[in-house]
Amino acid sequence: MGESQTSTQTNVSSFEQDVYTFMHNEYKQLEKAGERFDEAKNDTLVEEKASKQFRISPEEAGLIYAKVESKIRQKSLFQ
Repeated sequence: MGESQTSTQTNVSSFEQDVYTFMHNEYKQLEKAGERFDEAKNDTLVEEKASKQFRISPEEAGLIYAKVESKIRQKSLFQ
């Protein structure tokens, strides 16, 4: 599923999709490195990276990720 298609189907802005995609990829990299077991540490690290990348607060990055993830899950439940 393409990025713009995901944005349209989940009703999120392209900025939110960009933040989500960036963070999702960072989480995947951490998991590949064997870091998936310390979720709080990983959340902080990924939120701080997104904060710097998109010039938003770490808290806003976390909220955006949670919002988009929730909408994706809701959408998949009804397909």
